[in-house]
Amino acid sequence: MFRQVLFNLPALALAIWIGAFPFLATAGDATLPAAPLQYSLKSFEGGEFHVVRVDLQRASVSSVWKDGPGQPLLTFQNALKHLRESKTEPLFMTNAGIFTPNVAPGGLYVEAGEIKVPINRNNGEGNFHLKPNGVFFIDGEGAHVEDTDRVTENMTKTMRVATQSGPLLVRDGELHPKFQVDSENKKIRSGVGVVTPNDVYFVLSKGEVNFHHFARFFRDELKCSNALYLDGVISRFYLPNEPAFQPGIEQFAAMLVVTAK
Repeated sequence: MFRQVLFNLPALALAIWIGAFPFLATAGDATLPAAPLQYSLKSFEGGEFHVVRVDLQRASVSSVWKDGPGQPLLTFQNALKHLRESKTEPLFMTNAGIFTPNVAPGGLYVEAGEIKVPINRNNGEGNFHLKPNGVFFIDGEGAHVEDTDRVTENMTKTMRVATQSGPLLVRDGELHPKFQVDSENKKIRSGVGVVTPNDVYFVLSKGEVNFHHFARFFRDELKCSNALYLDGVISRFYLPNEPAFQPGIEQFAAMLVVTAK
């Protein structure tokens, strides 16, 4: 009996360690339990991309914008404090998309099933209005990225979480028609893509890339048939056990939050 206990101690220690940090498990190791969230740094056509894959069978996506008194949270640090007051510990956070000068989401924004900002179908300048733009949302069937023109009022009523931004990077497997492969418009960029209703990718470019390169990464490397641009230079990730992704001084409007189920 004594020998058997000694033999099993390493396995027990590993199981405890993995249980404490479930998002560190890797998809390629069949001996480890499946993780709600996996982070990796991927190379693609001369660029590098921070990638967070979320399994909605084991994780939930929510959003935050304002605190209890109704003031925008603005920073990851404020969002962490706000979430922890309700006993919520995020595995991941990122800014939820383009916002207006008065620190409000630029288009449709749904939080906990409530429409906080209506859908924006207006024409205008800037990336948000580079149509087709789109909506990332979660409903009873899972995650979706959809062209704004295809989003109906009945659809918005079923959304638990939603953020509208633009441009769409990939729509039904096709790149945005206005993207140019040799464009010199290169920036840090963030986005979200969907492979299946339970398989979501959040991406932040490590360096500056143009829209065409960024969209190809979603489609050709991650196999996302639909993907949406979230924002540019200000974009950041928060990952609790990654030193490079700790709360900083960056300010946003709404933030997307991933927690374990």
